[in-house]
Amino acid sequence: MRTCVCPNGATVACNTTCTGNLPPLVYVKVTVNGSYSTLFDYPYVSNPITLSRSVEALVP
Repeated sequence: MRTCVCPNGATVACNTTCTGNLPPLVYVKVTVNGSYSTLFDYPYVSNPITLSRSVEALVP
């Protein structure tokens, strides 16, 4: 997912310019989901285990 933000914090369309004719800052968010099955059953641990991670980064 891509988000564009002006230096004043306003979210804008990525093809616009901000106040002062500045380009917006572009952030990209990536989410990854997966599943892991253990070899043995453990108490209080679901099997399979669902894993999820998200990260958001500023694109230079």
